[in-house]
Amino acid sequence: MNIEVEKIFVSIFFACLLISAATFLAYDHVSEEIKKYIIWINIIFFLLIIAMMIYAKIFLKK
Repeated sequence: MNIEVEKIFVSIFFACLLISAATFLAYDHVSEEIKKYIIWINIIFFLLIIAMMIYAKIFLKK
């Protein structure tokens, strides 16, 4: 069971990383309002990754 959860966490992490990289590459070429959305998307991704780390520490102890 833990291996499946770890695969899901790694997939989510790399998807967030890929989207964050793409949004920051586009950051200089978009309007001010879209820049705000890019920052908020990346904050949400950061919080999601922190939550996954906390979940793994608390609930997936071996």
